[in-house]
Parts: sequence; C-alpha cells; structure tokens
Amino acid sequence: PTCTLDADVLLKQLIYKGKAYHNARAWANLANSEAEMGIVSLNNNADFDVVANATIKENEDIVWRMSGDVRNADLKGLGLSETQSKGSLALTGDGVVNLSKQAYDINLSLHQLEWSVPDMSVNTSSLDAKVLATDSIIKASIYNNNDLKADFVSYCSIDTFVAKMVDATAILDSQIVARR
Repeated sequence: PTCTLDADVLLKQLIYKGKAYHNARAWANLANSEAEMGIVSLNNNADFDVVANATIKENEDIVWRMSGDVRNADLKGLGLSETQSKGSLALTGDGVVNLSKQAYDINLSLHQLEWSVPDMSVNTSSLDAKVLATDSIIKASIYNNNDLKADFVSYCSIDTFVAKMVDATAILDSQIVARR
C-alpha cells in the first residue's frame, strides 16, 4: 500500500486564553516512504521553528533527523504556566525507531540553553541525551561537556514505562489535591 500526504496550514489568527496569535505555519509531506514536516511560529511568546525528515525503510525502521531553533518560549505568556518559565535553545536530534519491534535509538542535543524559572536560571552551552530501548529494556543517558552525567535503566518496554508514568502522575496529582 502507498500513502501520500501534502499538507500546508497557515495560521491567520488563533485566540487562546484571550491572546491573539498570528504568523504561524505548519506543513507535512509524505511520498515514496519519505516524510518532511515543520512548524514555524513568529509570535512573541512562541517564536520558533522546527523541521524534521524521515525515511520509512522496508523493515519498518523509521530513520529520522530534526533540528529547531526556539528563539523565545514564554510559558507564562502563553498561559501554560502560572509562574515565570521562559527561555531559548537550539535543538537537534536523529535516530532510528521501529514501532512494531519497540526498538528506539535516539540522540537529542540542546545547544545554547537559557531557561528561567522563579529563583533559578539554567544556562548551558550543550546538553545531550541518548536513549536505547528494546521491548525489554530502556537505557538513557543525559550529559553535557562540563559536570553532568546521569544514566537511567528500566527493565521494561517504553510502552510499559510510559503507561506506568501516567499511572504515577495520576497518583501524585491525587495526593497533591488531597493535601490542599
């Protein structure tokens, strides 16, 4: 079976929490097992662009690459946070994913990260993450070129891990509500 897609969306105006957003575009193209997609926003509280491409192989591997530039993201300004949470960064990523085998090999890099929340600012020239996962184990590492290295291992699939995290979040949310 073949599938083709050619979509291009131009946002003329969106009202969200009483604020108007303009100047945004999203697109996606898929043909002959090749995909390209992207989004551009030139709004004050959401000024960014992200592009990605992927190739779907005969063995169902999805080989992908992405890059983006977040010039300004202000979560409080967007109405997504009650407290200050804003910043900028550049990002790149690539990897191979096979959903039917639950196999993931993902590399992500953040560059020139500057983020501010109340009483704290994070500034780093680079932060990298690597995820290797199969249907029975997840190995992840986060590191930068200075003083951070963290490793994570879980003996389950990503699907199981995400389901358990959703369950844990619901439990935490109910405990927070009970304390109020």
